Amino acid sequence: MGETALGLSYGFLSMLLFGLYMVPRKLSDASPHSHLLSMCVGVLVTTISLKLVLDRSWTAGSAEIALSYVCGLLWALGTFCFIASVRWMGLSRATPVKNTTAVLGTGIGMLFFDEYKTTDPLTATAGSILIAGTAVLLARTSYNTGDNHSSSTSLGVIFGLLAAGSYASYTIPFKMVMLRGVSLEELIVFMGQGCLLGVLILSLPQRRRISEWLRETSRNQILGLLGGIIWALAVTALARSIKMVGVAVAWPLSNLNTVVAVAVGIVFFKEINYPVHKKEILLGMATATAGSVLLGLSR
Repeated sequence: MGETALGLSYGFLSMLLFGLYMVPRKLSDASPHSHLLSMCVGVLVTTISLKLVLDRSWTAGSAEIALSYVCGLLWALGTFCFIASVRWMGLSRATPVKNTTAVLGTGIGMLFFDEYKTTDPLTATAGSILIAGTAVLLARTSYNTGDNHSSSTSLGVIFGLLAAGSYASYTIPFKMVMLRGVSLEELIVFMGQGCLLGVLILSLPQRRRISEWLRETSRNQILGLLGGIIWALAVTALARSIKMVGVAVAWPLSNLNTVVAVAVGIVFFKEINYPVHKKEILLGMATATAGSVLLGLSR
C-alpha cells in the first residue's frame, strides 16, 4: 500500500474512532468535569502504554514538550466545550456543529505549513467544505423536537463552535512538534499530560469537583476511561495520517466522524427520526462521500 493510501486509511480509522469516543458520555450520568477527568486518565494510561510498546526512546526537548502540553491544554478546553454541547443538544446534533472545524483545519495546513505545495488547494478546500456541509445537513436532522430556537440549543451551538475552534487550534503546535522530528508516540504522551493538566485547571474554580470525581460510581469512571482510550487511539491514527498526507487532508477526513455519530444517534439513542429526515441523511452521506473523494484526489 502506498503512503497516500495508508495515510487516508489512518484518516478513516480516526474518523470511526472520533465518532465513537463520546458514546460513553451518553451512557454516563457523571458531571461533565468528572467524565472529562476520567477520560484524561484513560488518555494518559493509553498514550504511555503505546509509547512503551512501540518506541521506548525519548528525544523531545523542552520546547517540544511545551508545545505538546499546549496541544493537550487546547484539547481539554475543546473537549470540555464538546461535552457541554452534547449535554445541551445531544450527540447527533453537537457533533456536526463541532465538525465545522474541518474547514479551519484545511486553512491551517495551507497557511501555516505550506501544504499547498504538495496538496491541490482548490480540491482540498472543496472537499473540506463538502464535509462541513455534511455537518450542516446532518445537524438539521436533529431538529425534530420543536425546540430548535430554545436557549438549550443556542448554548449547545455556542459550545460546539468553541470546541471546533479549540480542536482546530491544537493542530498548529501538533504539526510543529512533528516537523521537529519527535515521534508520534512521544508527542501524544506529553499531549496526554497536557490534557490532564488542562482539566485540573478547569476544575480550579470549584475545587469540590475533584472530590466529586473520586466519589463517582465505578460504572461512570469506567465509561470515562473508555472514552479516553478510544480518543487516544483516534488521535494516534490521526497523527499518522497527518504525517503521511498533511493536516489539510487528514483533519477534514477525520471530521467525517459526523456520519458515525449520526448513525449511532439514529440506531442506539433514537435522537433522529429517520423516516422524517431520510432526505437530509442520504444527502449528507452523499456529500460526505464526495468530500472524501476530493480530499483523496487533492494529493
